[in-house]
Amino acid sequence: MTMDEEGFRSFLKKQRRSDGTIQTCIDFTLKFEQYLEKHRKEKTVEIAKIADLEAFIDWGKREIGSMNSYLWALGRYFEYSEQESLRKRTNQMRQSEIAKKRGKGKKLLLKKIHGVKEEDVKKLESAGVSDTKAMLASGRTHELRVELSKRIGVPLNRTVELVKIADLTRIVDIKGIRVRLLYDTGVDTVEKVATQDPENLRELTIKVNEVEKLLKRHPTLVETTYWIRQAKELDSIVDWSD
Repeated sequence: MTMDEEGFRSFLKKQRRSDGTIQTCIDFTLKFEQYLEKHRKEKTVEIAKIADLEAFIDWGKREIGSMNSYLWALGRYFEYSEQESLRKRTNQMRQSEIAKKRGKGKKLLLKKIHGVKEEDVKKLESAGVSDTKAMLASGRTHELRVELSKRIGVPLNRTVELVKIADLTRIVDIKGIRVRLLYDTGVDTVEKVATQDPENLRELTIKVNEVEKLLKRHPTLVETTYWIRQAKELDSIVDWSD
């Protein structure tokens, strides 16, 4: 059985994807299927295995270049076709590639996060804490958070807030303004995100966004579902106990 193009197109339309995005997802999925037919004993996307996906991505890096867009598109198809192991693997691979690029590029600076007090950022920078990675390392336990708060003169509640925000930015797409939106819903740690229902989380973000006017459009159900899936796959790296 080959790729169900019409069913996939209808699925993406229900998610309110643009025509360009829909066509890209279809084209990239067809590219995967063409690879399978040529290099993997004439398999189809419907019977592909994780090893087939990994081989395609390795091949694509050599022949095409960056495969992040392919991983995103294939993730949407595997979501549609309910091939959960493949969907999960595409997400893991995409997160890994994004993390590698982030490590090679600029770090996510605390001053780039919406709503962070400039005076707090300056005090943290004076202590060598200028980005989310350093914030997590400096505040991963209650004892470290208390020590940091006293050392730099930032109230403990605001120090905790910054650690929670840094933790949330580990979710792909949760950065500058979006991390403030998510934090202000009260779903303020990766662990809390992981326990949410996608529809309920979206309703919470809409309520906050309607008041604070942070984003031009509300997060979609697809986006909140994606955030929750990622959160479930992330390790807990902060001890929130007092």
